Amino acid sequence: MYNLSNCDIEKLSGDLTSILESARVSSQGCTKIRLTAEELLLKYQEKFGSETELSLIHTKRFGKLYITLQINCDSFNPLNDFSDEDFWLQNILQSLGYVPTWRYKNSRNELCFPVRCESRLPAWVTTLIACALGIICGLAARMLPGEVLSVLTDTLFAPVSSAVMGFLGAVSAMLIFLSIVNGIIGMGNLATLNRIGKELILRIILSMLVLGVVIVIVFGLIFPVSGGVGGGFDFGTLWGMILDIIPSSFIDPFNGGNALQILFLSFVIGFIMLRSVNAFAPIIDVMQGLYQIVQDMMVLVLDVLPLVVFISLFNLFSGSSDIDLGAVYKFPLIQLVFSLAWLAAVILRICLKQKMKPSVLVKKLLPTFLVGLSTASSNATLSDSMDICENKLGISPKLVKVGIPLSYSIDKPTGMIMIMAGTMCMAQMFSVDISWSALITMTLTAFLLAIAAPAVPGSGISVMTLLFTVYGIPLEALSVIISLDVITDRIVTSSIVTNAQLDLIQVADRLGDLNKDTLRS
Repeated sequence: MYNLSNCDIEKLSGDLTSILESARVSSQGCTKIRLTAEELLLKYQEKFGSETELSLIHTKRFGKLYITLQINCDSFNPLNDFSDEDFWLQNILQSLGYVPTWRYKNSRNELCFPVRCESRLPAWVTTLIACALGIICGLAARMLPGEVLSVLTDTLFAPVSSAVMGFLGAVSAMLIFLSIVNGIIGMGNLATLNRIGKELILRIILSMLVLGVVIVIVFGLIFPVSGGVGGGFDFGTLWGMILDIIPSSFIDPFNGGNALQILFLSFVIGFIMLRSVNAFAPIIDVMQGLYQIVQDMMVLVLDVLPLVVFISLFNLFSGSSDIDLGAVYKFPLIQLVFSLAWLAAVILRICLKQKMKPSVLVKKLLPTFLVGLSTASSNATLSDSMDICENKLGISPKLVKVGIPLSYSIDKPTGMIMIMAGTMCMAQMFSVDISWSALITMTLTAFLLAIAAPAVPGSGISVMTLLFTVYGIPLEALSVIISLDVITDRIVTSSIVTNAQLDLIQVADRLGDLNKDTLRS
């Protein structure tokens, strides 16, 4: 039992750090949760005095650590003191468990931090182990009699893989739907930002649309698209595919995993609720709770996915699968070349306009790029990125405070490249025919999904699952995507971090919030 005196808050902070470290939470995560808890407790101290009692409770359920602070006083929600400008930063921190949920129960205020515990082996290590075992066991299985191998692949492995992939599809559809709806409702907070929010969002949308046009042209040349370069363009087919985004019922999009129909429903429901947020407040609370549940379900699915990787590679190397690996190398190669080319083009444009040397700008951007490349986590670069934007790139603190968290949430051009490259490579591997009309609608879908995909584990797999379902690509292709994720995720993350800083430079320049002397120095 503690009280709200400065001495006890400091003691509680030390105990909290010990609990987090024993649960293998990263040092950065420990620091942010501790500082958040201290800040919120000081708000209670200011309102109710230092003699108010509180307690610290921690439990672990389903691989997640729940830390609860119980303050014995009248109802008071300190989270309401977050300004609208902090909305996007709060969203990112809350998705990581750095911002708690609040409720008032039994005459006590409860602040609960649901923290994801790091496993003893990182996800990429378990994936590599699954890959190695799948290849080794698959090669060894070639010596088994055909009947035994058939029992293993068809009777034992196939139902397991099918069940996991089916559940993944259901969770993916709900995750994307709830993410978009909650994100649109949160867009109401941008009304208070006026020109900053509008300018940044417009910049993000326009740049990603330009990239989408480039993707259609280039991918149409380097991938086998039906009709070929000189083939006819069927506008009627494209128009029919566009009209097909309107579902005939609320259930069909989720049953069939139709990505465009799910997007349509999400945007319609989200904007309707945005118009009357107060009237829909109870429903919004329920949807936010469901979103948290679906995120937890996705974490459970991700824990099982290495098994699917093992099964797919076993089938491939045992000779029981017709998968052609000829296009596998294209995925990370296209991702790398396309992402670096896009960043280089933006850097060159900024340097020409600001009359500065590209080497100077690259040197300032390199630290966060390398952190994103080494950790594959954009959130790990958040504080460093904000510091660089203010002190090295000359962007005003007010714009940085809003722009970096917002950009991390929706500014994902290289995420769109990853979605398109992965989908087209897997379509080529499994000999799935993609027409020009399908390529255009696929790019539009990837554009929307890249913006809408939440910054939570498994969001990339969720997006791929929806696209594979729509375009008839076998879901076992996800095992190849997951196997290569060790490489591609690092490329995407580092590129997203750097692109966010570049876009913010351009928005700051347009708004007059850029110190050009600092930028050029």
